Amino acid sequence: MGPPSDANGWTVSVTCATSLEVGCRRVVAGTDITHWWDNGANAIAFSRGDKGFVAINRETVALDTTVATGLAPGTYCDLLTGGVAGATCAGTSVVVDSTGAIRLNLNPMTAIAIHTGTRL
Repeated sequence: MGPPSDANGWTVSVTCATSLEVGCRRVVAGTDITHWWDNGANAIAFSRGDKGFVAINRETVALDTTVATGLAPGTYCDLLTGGVAGATCAGTSVVVDSTGAIRLNLNPMTAIAIHTGTRL
């Protein structure tokens, strides 16, 4: 499939949010990839042990499914839409239910990333 590119096929520069690049790596360091899920096409989700969770929808249609996260129940703040600012969520709130699962309702070409440091 190749890297992200523009209409002319040129590779687009990718930058990571500081909160994702530093904070997330530090929190999930040393954990394994667990709770792997995919739809057999262009959507995946996985945990980094019991410390972090990522879901990516590269489909042209919305994704609506429930998957295990490995995280403790609670409300987390998505790093990709703003992260935690003080004690409040500057982005989208994500709820992990009592079984450790999350209902993913992702628009096309979107993603979420949460970790234990974004739990509210």
